[in-house]
Amino acid sequence: MFTVLPFSTILLHGVDNTPRKDAEILTWPTKFNTKLSSTKDVDCQQRLPKDETLRLRHNFIGKACEIHFKDNPIKIVRGLGTYLYDEQGNRYLDCVNNVTHVGHCHPHVIRACDNQMKELNTNNRFLHDSIVQYAERIVAKLPEKLKVCYFTCTG
Repeated sequence: MFTVLPFSTILLHGVDNTPRKDAEILTWPTKFNTKLSSTKDVDCQQRLPKDETLRLRHNFIGKACEIHFKDNPIKIVRGLGTYLYDEQGNRYLDCVNNVTHVGHCHPHVIRACDNQMKELNTNNRFLHDSIVQYAERIVAKLPEKLKVCYFTCTG
């Protein structure tokens, strides 16, 4: 059994409902893996072999940006809805990424991003209609005391 807690933390329990050790927690993707019935369900084509991706990551990505499962990391090649897919076509329930509230590749989010990028690649440092209209819509749904938005680019 697994429980998803706030802030994308995974807590795995044994049959007797006792928390598992850290080493066991690191194996959660293989424990909850579901094989796809067919590779045609989701495009899991990879551009590079896994060992080449690892080599390039080692050479060009800073060590502070840690990779999970260091001994044999899972190479994720696709995200769709609440699932991640590896290069073998294995499907994993995504309980750790920051997009699980809407899912990977949600058509509405893709469309909204596409529309904005066609108009202006902007950020919150520029004066633009879309950001103030968005803030107004958010504030309208919040309690009276919450009247200001502060936009960031991270979770």
